[in-house]
Amino acid sequence: MIDNFNGPFGINTFGSNNINAVVIDPTTQGVMVGNGQAITFDIDQANVFNTITTSNNYVSVASKETGKFYALTATDFDEIDYVNSTLTTKINNAGSGLTNIFALNANTMFGVSSLGAVKRFDKSGTSWSTFGMGTIPSTYLNASYFTSPTSGYVFGNANAAWKTVDAGANWTNFSGPAGTDINAVAFNSQGYAIVVGTGNSNLQEIKDKAADFNSIFLYDELGRLVISQNAKQYAKTPKAYSFTNYDALGRIVKVGEVASTTDPQTLTNYNGVIATPVYNGWLTAGAKTEITSTFYDNTVGTIPSFFVPTNLRKRVTATYIDTDDNLGNGYTFASYYSYDIHGNVQTLVNDYPEMALYSKQYSTVDYEYDLISGKVNNVIYQKNAKDQFMHEYVYDSDNRITNVLTSRDGLIWDQEAKYFYYKHGPLARTEIGNTKVQAMDYAYTLQGWIKAMNSANLAETHDMGKDGQAGNNYLASQTDLHRYIAKDAMGYNLSYNNTDYAAINPAAITHIANIGTNPDIAVASNNLFNGNIRAMATSIQDPVNNYALKAQLSTYKYDQLNRINLSKSYTDFTPSSNSFGNGSTSILDLYKNTFTYDGNGNIVNQTKHDQAGNQIDGMAYNYHKDANGKMVNNRLYHVNDTQGANASTTDIDDQGNFTQAGNNSSTLINANNNYSYDQIGNLVKDAQEKIIDIKWTVYGKIQSITKFIPGANNLNTQVDIAFDYDPAGNRVKKSTLVTSTIAVNATNLSSNVTYYQRDAQGNVMVNYNTNSAFIGIVPQEFHVYGSSRVGMLTNADDLASINFNPLASTYSSKHIKGARNYELSNHLGNVLTVVSDRSIPIGQVSNATVVDHFRPEILSASDYYAFGSQMPGRQYNSNSYRYGFNGKENDNEVKGVGNQQDYGMRIYDNRLGRFLSVDPLSSKYADLTTYQFASNTPLQAIDLDGLEAFFVHGTTNFDFVGVNFNTGAYFFEKADKVVQELPKLFGNSTSDIDFEWSGDNSNEARQQAGIQLAAYILQHRVPGEPVTIVGHSHGGNVAIEAVNFLVTNKLIRPSEVNIIAMNTPDRKEQVLEKNSPVKFYTINAIGDVIQNLGSNWDDLKNGPVPNNADKDIFFKDQHDGGGCGYSEHCPSNKNFEVWFPKLEKAKAEVEKPK
Repeated sequence: MIDNFNGPFGINTFGSNNINAVVIDPTTQGVMVGNGQAITFDIDQANVFNTITTSNNYVSVASKETGKFYALTATDFDEIDYVNSTLTTKINNAGSGLTNIFALNANTMFGVSSLGAVKRFDKSGTSWSTFGMGTIPSTYLNASYFTSPTSGYVFGNANAAWKTVDAGANWTNFSGPAGTDINAVAFNSQGYAIVVGTGNSNLQEIKDKAADFNSIFLYDELGRLVISQNAKQYAKTPKAYSFTNYDALGRIVKVGEVASTTDPQTLTNYNGVIATPVYNGWLTAGAKTEITSTFYDNTVGTIPSFFVPTNLRKRVTATYIDTDDNLGNGYTFASYYSYDIHGNVQTLVNDYPEMALYSKQYSTVDYEYDLISGKVNNVIYQKNAKDQFMHEYVYDSDNRITNVLTSRDGLIWDQEAKYFYYKHGPLARTEIGNTKVQAMDYAYTLQGWIKAMNSANLAETHDMGKDGQAGNNYLASQTDLHRYIAKDAMGYNLSYNNTDYAAINPAAITHIANIGTNPDIAVASNNLFNGNIRAMATSIQDPVNNYALKAQLSTYKYDQLNRINLSKSYTDFTPSSNSFGNGSTSILDLYKNTFTYDGNGNIVNQTKHDQAGNQIDGMAYNYHKDANGKMVNNRLYHVNDTQGANASTTDIDDQGNFTQAGNNSSTLINANNNYSYDQIGNLVKDAQEKIIDIKWTVYGKIQSITKFIPGANNLNTQVDIAFDYDPAGNRVKKSTLVTSTIAVNATNLSSNVTYYQRDAQGNVMVNYNTNSAFIGIVPQEFHVYGSSRVGMLTNADDLASINFNPLASTYSSKHIKGARNYELSNHLGNVLTVVSDRSIPIGQVSNATVVDHFRPEILSASDYYAFGSQMPGRQYNSNSYRYGFNGKENDNEVKGVGNQQDYGMRIYDNRLGRFLSVDPLSSKYADLTTYQFASNTPLQAIDLDGLEAFFVHGTTNFDFVGVNFNTGAYFFEKADKVVQELPKLFGNSTSDIDFEWSGDNSNEARQQAGIQLAAYILQHRVPGEPVTIVGHSHGGNVAIEAVNFLVTNKLIRPSEVNIIAMNTPDRKEQVLEKNSPVKFYTINAIGDVIQNLGSNWDDLKNGPVPNNADKDIFFKDQHDGGGCGYSEHCPSNKNFEVWFPKLEKAKAEVEKPK
């Protein structure tokens, strides 16, 4: 209600001169301007005014700085100082006919004129200058609004409404209300505005849904997202939208893209909700594409006749990818599921109609489980078919995997890997191959950080496992144990600080490389105590040069944000003492790699040196900046390199002159430089790599890449690379078509196609290959998995067989070796060495016919710079293996060997240290550039998909015993130790703190929030991967509600869930199902007032309550008074060090088999 202007000012008259404009600075100070006067005031001080007399006639005033105001006359730009009550002309003749000023910030103002001119006033130090932003002919301008120094709107007479995104180089007319002179405008941050004008339409709303304001989101009556649109979809004709359909139980049944000429925002009600019947009618009328459909409970019509699924109720039965929302017209890919009675996937059938040409439309994956632990015992691909491939897994009493065996026929089995563990839990040793062609031994620090795998000199005398050493006394009872295991092919040692590791037996020969004798090494790295890596010794062998040892130490330095900024390498290694730093073979700047970053974490400069210490890269990364040097977005448009094109054949070369947008068109910066992007930041062009077009799916995956390589006399080559995906977004096909013009009107075609068959978790089981020189299809690689990928079988023939005749006295058998590739990786998953399943016998010196030891058959070896590009001089047959840095697949067809990799979620260029598209989780990490890799700390982290940990805050809107808790709720933050450490403990790679709920202190509010949380988890979780839900206060009860909903409706397997409830009141209404496989832990501060008062069980002091938790952890609060007061944020986070060790112990006890 407006009280008739009876505020602190009352009603005042300011002489006979007109007041034309008024503004308030960021505090409470203001100024009014008009004919011949400027009047200052403070809104907190009634009837206190100060009049500054002037001959100027001010038409407009603006402020974005405390005590500073900027006013326009028709020609001048003046400053009004509130404190000193002074007027100072900053720009004489700033323009003609100026009518309005707008303040973007304290240093940038905009003015418009009655002559159609737009001016920008820029402050540098204490000086102001004028920059013209063009003129709109025959337009009287009255108002403006700008979102950046280059982007904004101007309005004027005769319904004039114009927009620029390139500092006035181009103006787009979008027309305001007809018959209206627009005099004023007010925008919000989402591109919505109210314009005020004359005539019959004097108050109108406008909306700008272009890239400046990115996306719209529409929800149904239950608050579920049903429609969204991004800038790329907005630019399509007709406009496109993403849609989501739900069934009656709230399960997602269909997502995709729809084209519609009807704006769905016009169909919402007064609450901004689009009603379900209206939504359904709108969706039906549109043309739908790129559709992913999910079916539940019942079988579907396209299911193959040989497949009879079971136990489908309330479970996913089938998923499809199709192009037109009509499965009768065909589909791209489908997956069908069958379950056992416990809800485990028993059989997966993949249906790829394109492979029907090769009689391979259907493939099956069958699972057999341990009914007690839920662990997978057997995985069978293509059961009873010619391309059958079987895995068998064996576990110890702690449910740790101990053996992995594979077979083609179920009769003859090969042991692929065997695992050994320390008594306190960590992996101690892995033996690879049926004849133990390699073994990897592991050492750890007291903190549990990996310290070493094998030794740096790869000598059997320094090896923890004594592999290849006679009389090694590894065990007193078996002095030659491990003697005939092939000697180590590779090893690595990590250094965190000078005191991170001490051997139990100091007198023993150490397997840890000594790196402390060279002073330069100490200067090139600092002691680190946060788990980041100070140095890494990596030893590989050159299989081309008599297996020469290639030992190298790399040191690292970081900035305060743990971003790497320096890497240097050393080869002055003494094998006999297993130590670096003798200085004898040191090369200055060996593999030196440096980085600088901007405030967003974008790499600004990178230098790189090779194996001779010569600089091969001096890259400057060029981004879109405005006239003041401020970043407009995080897109990389161009790279300039100080080193010549001949410095290296595999790096990125100088890309010529960079066209900065500055005051020019943003269209020009996107078109005239090496890299171009679509409206939402997906890379679509890379001129240096001859990539002229990249098409993307609506799900953010690359659909196709087109390369055009011009040749002399128009003898050109075009390379078309295309991809298909399954409903989960996993790659199922990569095809390469090369079209070469060999003469006038004559072309040569060659093609290569790889098909990927995957299991229920998305792991590749088998790759099939075909090409233009071969009619048919063959299995190319059978993948072998243990605790991670072990390697692959590369021969589809029968490698082992027994020919048995019961009437004969003998039988024949064969076991062919050399068809298996085993990958040996470091802590990051980087594939350093690939060996075969053959060991090469080496004779004794005195008698070559007697085997002394075995060495491995090394097929390839690789080493990498910090962000994953390959080190020249440390690559040996590296193109012979599909996987490389971080264990990811190399797409060598695109940019050469090892330069581009598929990370599943996105595509990565390791030479730049950047992804090609925006991180879909970027909204959760506002402190990081949307294209960053591993938070720019690539020595301790990798980019993973899924494995999410969800954090849920407590009640935020209720009154309880007379105390309002609106400001007392504890909200999780990224810096919290809870958020940083709990995901690590439970094996989650990402943390989600974005879920919000509110409601009164009632069971109904918590139940509703639980359903909302369940939907949120399904939306953000990768299917099949475990989740951890951490709830504080009643957030723990919301977590229980969510899990009960998910488990009851068979939307998640109980064994995939952990719940940690912190200071959660124990409620009879929120109880986990008894004996549930969900792992449930509570953390309780003894005497916590709020937790006790919020519980309707007995007080916590009487001991555990029947909440069915696996472990109730109690601790005494360490802050004064004990417990948690009404207005405090509760003690769990601040007492992290007290209860976390108890949780670690509890977790180990819970997960130990009963």
